[in-house]
Formats: sequence, C-alpha cells, structure tokens
Amino acid sequence: MGTRREAFIRLALVAAVLACAVGLVMGVYAPRGEPLQQPGWAGLGTTLPADVLYRVSLALPEAGLGRWPRAGVWWARQLALVQYEWLAYSLGPTAAFACAKLALIYGRDGDRDQAAAMLSEIPRLAPELVRATVLLNWLYGTGSKPHDISTALEDLQAMFEPWFVLQCRADLARLEGRGREAESLRLAARKNGRLFLRGLGAVAAVWLALVLAGLAALVFWFARWFLTPKPLIPVVQAPLLRPWRPLEAFEAWAFLLLAVVLVRAGAQLLLARGELPAAVRAIGDVVAYLSASALAVAAMARALRGQQPRPAVLLGLVPLRVSGLALGALAYGVFVAVVGLASVAVSVLFGPGLSVGVVAQGLPAAPVREPAAAAIYAGLAVLLAPVLEETIFRGFVYPGLRRRLPPVLAMFASALMFSVTHVGLPLPALVGLTLLAVGLAFAFERTRNLYVPIGMHITHNALVFALMLLAAL
Repeated sequence: MGTRREAFIRLALVAAVLACAVGLVMGVYAPRGEPLQQPGWAGLGTTLPADVLYRVSLALPEAGLGRWPRAGVWWARQLALVQYEWLAYSLGPTAAFACAKLALIYGRDGDRDQAAAMLSEIPRLAPELVRATVLLNWLYGTGSKPHDISTALEDLQAMFEPWFVLQCRADLARLEGRGREAESLRLAARKNGRLFLRGLGAVAAVWLALVLAGLAALVFWFARWFLTPKPLIPVVQAPLLRPWRPLEAFEAWAFLLLAVVLVRAGAQLLLARGELPAAVRAIGDVVAYLSASALAVAAMARALRGQQPRPAVLLGLVPLRVSGLALGALAYGVFVAVVGLASVAVSVLFGPGLSVGVVAQGLPAAPVREPAAAAIYAGLAVLLAPVLEETIFRGFVYPGLRRRLPPVLAMFASALMFSVTHVGLPLPALVGLTLLAVGLAFAFERTRNLYVPIGMHITHNALVFALMLLAAL
C-alpha cells in the first residue's frame, strides 16, 4: 500500500512540475510587443541553410576561383530563395530575418516593390528591427532616406551577421556616391567570400567522408541482413534492464524541463536590463546550462542512491570506451546518409525538407569577433552538452522507458522528451532534433555503449557549430 501511495504522490508531483513548465512556456514564449534585447539571436539559428546557399551563390562568382558553371550558382540562389520564402511565411523574429534577406535579394534584382512588401512585415514581427528596416527600405525598397543612418547601421550590425552588413554597407556607399569606399567594401566582401568557401569546403569534406563511410556501412549491414535474416533490433544477450522505473525517468525529465524554462525566463529578464559583453554572456550560458541540468541530475542521483554497481557504471560512463566515440562518428555518417536521402525525397515530393536541428538556441554573431566567447561556446556545444545530454536521455531516461516499452516506442518517446526540452526553437528544428534523438537511441540500443551516441552527438554538434561560425563571418 505504501509503495502504491508513493507512486501516486510522485506521479502527481511529475504532473504538477509539467503543468508549471507548460504554464511558464506559454507565458515566456507568448507573442509580445516589446523587443527581445538579444542581438542576432535568430539570425544564425533558423536561417542557417538558406544563408549558406545564398552565400555560396554570392561567393563563387566573386572569389576568383575560375569559371564556375552558371547553373550551379543559379540553383544555389534559387534554393536559398525557396528557403527564405518558406521561413518568411512563419511567425516571429525568424520570419523578420528572412524578410530582410529577401529584400536584399529582390532589391538587387531591381524588384523594389517586392522588397518593400517584404520589409513592411518586419516591424510587426520584430519591433527591434524598425530602424534597420527604414535603412533597408531606402537601399532596396521604396522608402526615403532615413534621418539617422549611423544609428540604423548600428542596429543592423547588432542584429545581423557581418556578411549581410557588409553587403548593405557596400550598397549604401555606392548609393551615396562614395566610389572608393564602395570598392574597398566590395574587396572586403570578396575576401570574406573566399574565407567562407574554404571553411565550407573543409566542413563539407568531413561531412562527405562521414556520409560515404555511412553509406558503405549501410550497404555492408543490409548485405549481411539479407544473407542472414535478423530482426531490425537484434536481441543481445545482456538485457537492457536498469534498477530504476519509468516513473523515475519521467521525474528526471520533468524537473529538467521545468529548470530549462525557469533558467531561460531568468535569462530573458537579465538580457532586458542591458547588453552584456559576449564573453560574459557565454559564461552565463554555460552556468545557465549547468543550472538547468542540476535538478535532473539530482533526480537521477536519488534514483541511483544505494544501487550496485556504482552510478557511473549503471549510466554507462565507466569504463571509458574511446572506440565507442569513433564508432559514434561512423554511426553519425549512417544517420546523415539516411536522413539526407529521406530529406531529398521529401523536398522533391512536398517542397523544402526539414533540416536537422541546430545545436545552440540562438548563438549570437558576436562569438566570431570574440575568440574567448567562441571558445566557451565551442566547449559547451562540442564537449559539455553531448556528454551531459546523452547521460540524461540515453543513459537514464531511455533505459527507464525501455523497462516497460518496446524498443521503437521507447526510442520515439525519449526522442520527443529530448526535443521538448529545447524550448523556443521553431517546429522544423524540433522535428530535426527528434530525428537525431531517435538515431541516438537506436545507436545505443544496438551497441549498448553510451559512448557511441556521445560520439554521434559530438560529431553533429561540432559540424553544425562550424557551419554556424562560417555563417556568421
């Protein structure tokens, strides 16, 4: 009787925590009229694929790399337009950034009426971009010259990536008849494009190597599967049983969700009081991340107290398996190959596919100009986050669900729980994160080695983080 009563009390506690989290989400992320006071918070996250495509179309002709096929440049530009237009139909600041970049494209093509139509939507979506919008409307739309160009430029530099600001400044100098400055800015844009292409080539080479290795592994795996038929998830000799129950897994997740929302709400209140240096904000993000994880870690410690073997062994952190990290990189290649093929099929049938979710929720543009902040964010995204998140979700939550659920249901349930904790991201990014989490859980189920999903997570975060830094150049 006592055990049942304790279960009911804990279930009620979990429900209350979830209700508080939902209420806070509705309050924190409800549409509001005041500015968010967080420079560049949306520009690098959700417009990343379109930014990369458009910058490729800009950089190839200007980088002096020889005669590139015009069709390739045209296709990159058209795909960027499709992505931007798709984002412009969404709600919130993401649409505002997409509208601004569409205005630049339309204005340079001579379609000023269409550019003005795009810019007219920005004040409603993002009030913090009003002064920058007036400048953009003069450059590319049908507006008049702003009274205070310097202030508008400051807003533009604070909210947008340097490459976008460089393009606008070059067009501004040309419009005002400052030919020498316009030529200097054009050369700076050309140098920036070369640097971007080199970095993109390095990232693409690593990605391509992983995808090719993943495709080879897929071919080998399917060949073995057809020659020797086996279930999709073979039964291993050691059952995936842990001494904690599904309720305890839900408990840890509920406390994590509540802590994430509370920390993000507090961060918004602090940011509203004024600007902080990039390095200070980066340290604050690390502290906030650790603080948000503390409640979940405490719930895990309570469930693991007095268990044998010790908690590090039960969670899969001991012994250290470096080979699992390497296998995780290969498994990530398999994941990218499968998701890439599926995304191409979705794009052909239904329009733009869903991109795999971004690593950081609104990595600002400042880290590129602040090496210390960039190093802190790199440590958070590439080292701390993969280890901590995999320990919580694949080391604790998934085995807890696996005690009562079949593998596939446990994978999708833990993946949904993983994506829900990334509050504030748009739906496409959440879908991408869910797909990634399913792949991570599948890798853990197949190998029973926590370092394999950790290796996958590190590889994914490192590559996407590199792309985000390139997009901010």
